[in-house]
Amino acid sequence: MQKIQVIVKAGDKKSEALIASLKKNKVNFSEWFIDDNDVKKRLLDDGKFSEKFCDFTSCEIAIPIIRVDETGEYHYKTLFGNKGLQVDVVKKIIGMR
Repeated sequence: MQKIQVIVKAGDKKSEALIASLKKNKVNFSEWFIDDNDVKKRLLDDGKFSEKFCDFTSCEIAIPIIRVDETGEYHYKTLFGNKGLQVDVVKKIIGMR
């Protein structure tokens, strides 16, 4: 299983659903709160993040986001579908069987 970080916002329902699912499946992860200035700096200093979410004037993100430590890739669009959290998609992203 891959080492991951989950970028969340306190009080966000989707963030809470993703965190609950990861905990239920005993996934080891780090929670990064987007409102934390250190997290913002870390993300803005990451070229892959900037390339994916930012242009010349601003950055636009959809919370929650899974960051895979090994590759530095960010995943967010496919985490949720019409019926909520797509657990199978999350498991595939993090390398869980």
